[in-house]
Amino acid sequence: MWSTLDWPENVGAVASSAMMDAGTLVIYFSTVFPRYANQVAALERGDAALAHSFTDRYKIWLAVHSLMLRQQEQEHAQGGARVDDDPDQVELREREERCRVAVLSALFAVREIQLPAAVDRE
Repeated sequence: MWSTLDWPENVGAVASSAMMDAGTLVIYFSTVFPRYANQVAALERGDAALAHSFTDRYKIWLAVHSLMLRQQEQEHAQGGARVDDDPDQVELREREERCRVAVLSALFAVREIQLPAAVDRE
């Protein structure tokens, strides 16, 4: 799917993308985005179930972000596009934002899977 999605070759430059398909927002995420790939590999070495839970939680965070971006796009379209919005620059800014959010998503997801263990120890 990498070439189909027209993602750049640098695996650290893209974390996810989303597009509408027949009225459904379809979200794609990179399994080789460094923050995700490193965290899931570390978890798989210890506990496959935790790695699976991490991935589920990571995808939820990415989906929430994609839905928020979609809502923002719709609001922007209703207000009329700004003349200075170069489509290439808009795409680059969105890709960079998705990378930043993916890093946060990985942090949140790993904290969430560690939280039950911390609560059990109390």
